[in-house]
Amino acid sequence: MIRRILISSGVLFGIIILQSTLFHYIAVFEVIPNLYLIYLVFTSFYNGGFHGTVCGFATGLVEDAVSISPLGFHSIIKTIIGSLYGSFSGLVILDRFVMPMVFVLIATVLNRLLAFGVVSIFNLSIPVHSVFSRYFLIEIIYNTVLTPPVFFIAHRIRNRLEGRRVL
Repeated sequence: MIRRILISSGVLFGIIILQSTLFHYIAVFEVIPNLYLIYLVFTSFYNGGFHGTVCGFATGLVEDAVSISPLGFHSIIKTIIGSLYGSFSGLVILDRFVMPMVFVLIATVLNRLLAFGVVSIFNLSIPVHSVFSRYFLIEIIYNTVLTPPVFFIAHRIRNRLEGRRVL
């Protein structure tokens, strides 16, 4: 279990670094895909609630460290998302295409709503785009379209690490 958490956290850490450094080259109207959120949904769903909670918190702290937000801003949001999607583990059967896209679409909306909630509750001066902005719509489309390839690659890596044969 600790090995899985460390591997998932390492992958998430790598994705955060990529997002904060190289992904601005593939930005559409200054919006970059949130692969970190997509992989957090994947690892939380397939490894359970405790795993999702720990990975969400730990890597949320890393995201706080590389962003302009105060320490704990992203960690509370990602902890909630990781815990929520981990609680679905074993309760919902995912296909390879539609359900992961629906899960990530909901996670993207939830991520934005939780960010607004934290900003409002603590009266923070962090720029967060409105839920009704074109930037948010682009982020939803970007994340949803990239979900199947990210889930496919994550499945392949997970199966290879666990020693299972990949079909």
